[in-house]
Amino acid sequence: MNKIFYKINNNNFLLNLVFLLPLISFFFGFLIDENAAGGGGYNGDSSWMRKNIEIFIKNNFFDSINHPDFFGNRPPLAMLLHKYLNPFFFDFEKYRATVFFLSLTGPIFFFIYLNLKFKSLDKRILFFLASILYLSPYYRTSAFWGLDENYSIITFILSFIFIEKIKKFQESTIGFYYNFFLIILFSSMSVYFDQKFLFVPLICFLLIFFSLKKNFIKLILLLTYLLLSIPYIYLIINWKGIVPNATQLANPKTITHIENISKLYFIHIGYSATIIAFYIFPFIFFLKNNILKIIEKALRQKNFYFFFLISLLYIFYLYFFFNFKNFTTDEYWVGLGVVHKLSLKITDSFLIREIFTYFFFLLSFILIFFLFYNNKFDFLYLIYFFFISLFVWPLMQEYFDPVITLVTLIMIKLVKKINFFNVLLLLFYHTLFLIIAINYYS
Repeated sequence: MNKIFYKINNNNFLLNLVFLLPLISFFFGFLIDENAAGGGGYNGDSSWMRKNIEIFIKNNFFDSINHPDFFGNRPPLAMLLHKYLNPFFFDFEKYRATVFFLSLTGPIFFFIYLNLKFKSLDKRILFFLASILYLSPYYRTSAFWGLDENYSIITFILSFIFIEKIKKFQESTIGFYYNFFLIILFSSMSVYFDQKFLFVPLICFLLIFFSLKKNFIKLILLLTYLLLSIPYIYLIINWKGIVPNATQLANPKTITHIENISKLYFIHIGYSATIIAFYIFPFIFFLKNNILKIIEKALRQKNFYFFFLISLLYIFYLYFFFNFKNFTTDEYWVGLGVVHKLSLKITDSFLIREIFTYFFFLLSFILIFFLFYNNKFDFLYLIYFFFISLFVWPLMQEYFDPVITLVTLIMIKLVKKINFFNVLLLLFYHTLFLIIAINYYS
């Protein structure tokens, strides 16, 4: 194996070809109308996207957002920008191509961010690492079928590019204010593209606020964010929820306004853990210390046993207060991630599925703990995803892919060692998942 990596690493042509494979597969997937996430195809999510486009073409903005057939899980910023800035908005196939080419920029911006953060590393390795976005089944499906998930991912990355850049400037300089307002703009846009990305402006606000010395600039920061929040507050009041009325009617089990707060889905914490662990697992090769040493050190900590006990109590709670059979058949017919899908494939026995699922709940909690027990503050970033999982129905893996990977590389201090070997393993891991996803939904 080492000889293979040595030959690749010392053959520039072969190395460059390997680096370009994710990008080539991205173009190929678009050309063959790939559907790797279940929501692709002309009968998938693009069907209601086409209806939304027609609504925005025929109506002004205010009539469009109040139209009884306007459907979607996100605010209408993408529709608004396409209507006034995209000359191909009126032709769906050309609109699809526009979304595809816009999505090509995501990994490019991600490469720019990684290059700012890891300046001393080989640029080809960083480009290869950034190409992981091209292998995400959900990023690809959104790009190929004119969906709107990718814009929030791109603005998320752009926000942190300017977070890195602002560090070079002193307060009150032109360069500082330029990056300052771009951070606020792009982080706010992340929410207007997808409200689940609320963590982006929250983190950006806190990072800037506590790094500022002048109270006057802190006040500008706060007031600007508040000002940019007004349009979404208007939408919430207008819709009486966080999504359009048609979406609320079609998804009555999703908690979109305060009167449904009693419908919290506590079992989603376990499923969220399995999905988060799925994306964090390959980063064990990026740790500074050997994983066995980390496990050995963690086992000596008293808080490990406390954490293990809490995890067991959670599983016992689910066992006694949830009807697993009804939960995974009558109510939940989509979503819940890779472990749930795998349990459906391996057995028809509900008892075995339940044991299998709870086992992976516990395994996932333990993996997350091992990776974060030395960086407990970073674990707070993941708490956000556990929290929002309580409110959504059904719980979909697309809510975490490729976001958890991006959060790990951008916000969490988990990654300490980056080289060609571990990046190639990471890309192989996601390539395998992509192949399985394509096969699953074909």
